[in-house]
Amino acid sequence: MVQRHYPEAPLVGVCTAIWRGDRMVLVQRGREPNMGQWAMPGGLVDVGEPLAQAAQREVLEETALAVDLPALVEPFEIIRRDDTGRVAHHYILIMHAVICSHGEPVAGDDAAAVGWYSLAEMERLDLTGNTWALAARARRYLGLA
Repeated sequence: MVQRHYPEAPLVGVCTAIWRGDRMVLVQRGREPNMGQWAMPGGLVDVGEPLAQAAQREVLEETALAVDLPALVEPFEIIRRDDTGRVAHHYILIMHAVICSHGEPVAGDDAAAVGWYSLAEMERLDLTGNTWALAARARRYLGLA
């Protein structure tokens, strides 16, 4: 089992911006960290698992959508420290993006809810940290903006 809280080393994960027209899939987190907040589907990469396949797997687990192999957009990191300055969480996340023209998302795995949202609708949701900015970048990357 991977130690997520106070890890010994940064943890590598993926997230995927899944777009259809002017809407993107967001998942409401059903567990910590960030329980109740909305984010792109994602999670940790398994040992020996290629990044794009990890992104596909996480999308399927959290939304029941089978997407084409997503494109790698950019890496980013999340570092959270406790009140003493000790690193409580450190994730290196690789954002992917894909256009999905079929299927409807269904909340699964650790998702409390899932749905399609425009950038304007996202502004009214309780999003994790930089989700809105990443969503906008992924939309431009896919040529949808």
